[in-house]
Amino acid sequence: MNAENQAAGLALAANIPVHLVGIPGVGKTELAKALTARLGLHLETLIASVRDRTDFGGLPYPADGQVKLLHLPWVERLIRAPQGALLFLDELGTAPADVRPALLRVILERVVGDTQLDPTRVQLMAASNPSELGEGEGPESWSLALKTRMCHIRYPAPPAETFADAQIRGWGDPLGGMELPSRKAVEAALPEAKALVAAFIRRHPEALAPLPNPGQEVWGWANPRTWQDFGGRALAAWTALGRPENLREVLHIVLVGCLGPYGETFAAWVKEQTLPDPEEILRDPERFPLPDRVDILHVVVGSVAAAAIRQPTPARWEAAWTFIRRLPQDMGILGARSLALAYQEGTWKGLQIPPWIKDFLDILNQVEKAKA
Repeated sequence: MNAENQAAGLALAANIPVHLVGIPGVGKTELAKALTARLGLHLETLIASVRDRTDFGGLPYPADGQVKLLHLPWVERLIRAPQGALLFLDELGTAPADVRPALLRVILERVVGDTQLDPTRVQLMAASNPSELGEGEGPESWSLALKTRMCHIRYPAPPAETFADAQIRGWGDPLGGMELPSRKAVEAALPEAKALVAAFIRRHPEALAPLPNPGQEVWGWANPRTWQDFGGRALAAWTALGRPENLREVLHIVLVGCLGPYGETFAAWVKEQTLPDPEEILRDPERFPLPDRVDILHVVVGSVAAAAIRQPTPARWEAAWTFIRRLPQDMGILGARSLALAYQEGTWKGLQIPPWIKDFLDILNQVEKAKA
């Protein structure tokens, strides 16, 4: 059970809503309880199948000549949770059809009626039983809008030996000793992860938004939202842990749960990449050998720019520009644009844009004008 439990933990660390699919009684609800205890969060459980759409969309009421949407007490408990909270939507598969649209903003944006919850403090997990048991209508009846707001993890029954041991010793740590990355560490690793996503999509453009076949039972599905919000964030969480090989299966579960079959393809592609450490490049930007493959060069450019932006000392900033100047023009433009935008948006002191970058930016402006 550790792989599925750890996958749920990794997804939550990446701020990805988790949906557990498993037969009754295998511990989906208990995992939510154990994770909140492990993370020190308040647990708020709602049985979605007995809720009304106004529970999630808000109750209309007149105020100051306007109609506003009033949230229920469970929302107030989430707001006031001292250390943050986990909203657990149980029996999601049997939620009435008219309730599901009201859940769209709750799941992805943490918006309930007119109330915006802090998405950095309120995590989300859901659970449902497989449709083959006759409970709910199955994934084919869910809109793609709802499916693409969660990472779907098949949650099996525990092995008999594990269950027997737990009767004597207890279930213990649901994550099996796994430490989760901090939100700050995930955010720091995100630019490098997004560079990998971008390189993969350039190499496999058909993976960006493949439509499922009619009637096909698909939970995770690759589309621009799941690639950007989930695939990249899952990879960033794993990267923030140091890319541990013993958690590669965990990453695989999360990617497939977010992206469907292309999550498996992406996981295999990531495993095949031998990527240079951006810190090594920043230490010797003039002599570090350039990768031969274009897709890997895309990743390297993104990771070097991200590393310099993450810790923008004068020496690292200058090293990043030095490396970018060695690149082919199209690659150099990508890196220069990232650094220039970060410089424009940042408040860094002692850093300068090199004069020669004007040539790159002029080319970029011409390209953008041609597109318009």
